[in-house]
Amino acid sequence: PTNGSLGPLWAVSVTGYVMTAWLWVHRRELPEHAADVSGYLCCVLASIVTAASHDAATPFCLFYLWVTVVSCHFLPVRRAVPQILVVSPCYAVALALTGQAFPWFRWALLSLTVVVVGVSVTAMRARLAALVGVLADSARSDALTGLKNRRAFDETLDVELERAARTGDHVGLIIADLALFKAINDQFGHPAGDEVRRPTARA
Repeated sequence: PTNGSLGPLWAVSVTGYVMTAWLWVHRRELPEHAADVSGYLCCVLASIVTAASHDAATPFCLFYLWVTVVSCHFLPVRRAVPQILVVSPCYAVALALTGQAFPWFRWALLSLTVVVVGVSVTAMRARLAALVGVLADSARSDALTGLKNRRAFDETLDVELERAARTGDHVGLIIADLALFKAINDQFGHPAGDEVRRPTARA
């Protein structure tokens, strides 16, 4: 930065890389709240680089958006909302430390942008989850009858066999066949056979 200090920027950069490396190495043993803590730490780091730039117009404030996007994409809403709410006061403190007149418009613009981005990412995440659920159901059911297909049968059978092995209960399996179904297809065609399969599946 033209008027800023390079020392804090180097310190934040090193801290960020060290944090990332530590999180990666310990990713399998981290407690659940580690994601929340790292989000708040990132807000603090963004505030330090913003203040160290000594420029209210610094683009470093965009780092707050990364925290918002990642929090809203990976965390439950109840844990992402506090991280969004922390951005506004952190940015206000950083702007106050730049030593310039407080830019209310810039502060309000980023605060509002963070909220809009957070809501948008959360909505897209919910839609994506719903779509994945629909696709998963489609992959496990027969389009004509709505019954579970071979994949779902295998999954269910595995679960029930494991449950029986664990609890010592018995497992019952009924196999049924539609008598003369081939004759219906041959005599009346496959559309007629489909019409027979639907009510049979419902029954």
